[in-house]
Amino acid sequence: MKFRVAQLTILVFALLSPPLRAFDGTPIESMEVVTVTPSNVIEHEVELKGKFDDEKTEIFLEGPQMFSQAVGLPDKSVQNENIFFNWYKISRPAQKLNQIVSVTDPFREKNKIQLDIQDSAFLLSPSQKVSSGSPGEVPEGMGCFQAFEIRNGTGTRMSISLSHAVGPQRRIMIKLAYICFPAEQWHHHEHFPVKNWEECLLVYQLEPLEIDRTITTIDQFGLNKLSVKSTNLLCVPAKLIDISEHEK
Repeated sequence: MKFRVAQLTILVFALLSPPLRAFDGTPIESMEVVTVTPSNVIEHEVELKGKFDDEKTEIFLEGPQMFSQAVGLPDKSVQNENIFFNWYKISRPAQKLNQIVSVTDPFREKNKIQLDIQDSAFLLSPSQKVSSGSPGEVPEGMGCFQAFEIRNGTGTRMSISLSHAVGPQRRIMIKLAYICFPAEQWHHHEHFPVKNWEECLLVYQLEPLEIDRTITTIDQFGLNKLSVKSTNLLCVPAKLIDISEHEK
């Protein structure tokens, strides 16, 4: 996959890097999420069909407001360092849900978590991190995700060790903040299909830590320099069990 910038096209040739394993529509990695201030604020409309939508609708995006990259957990090291997302705020239309989602607890696999899903909050757009040389290629089939706020984010305070993180290695998880589902997205001639609608990601709030550094990324909206402000979220793949209507 390649992303285009006005009067600039960054081509990533497969010959420049070893081939990546097939991507099934969900990151195979956990991700650290940092808040950012972009040098170029994007305000753009795209078409989106999320997990709870009957048809695609036009949404308005602003950002990116956050950026995520792969991190290792104590029982799983980073296998693919080319997984990056820019997080864009969905400012309209406001999507109100009435759903209860059941997932397995990624840290206690025998436990089931029931989550009351609230508003649509962010679109996770696949991106490339630009440094010296050519950026790593976006994994084949990597698509977009839509993040929803969790109304009943219960406390999950526990210590966790992260490797390849932007922030410190030792972190404290506080509670669940968002759940992410795959979303099909259209933007001009770009199309991001969904490979597996049953995938999901749980996003945990961490004790926030201020960070001062700069990251340059390129995604479907172009090249952008992001000033990192803090690291405050951890995104972990989870197994979806069931979705039901909330009792009125």
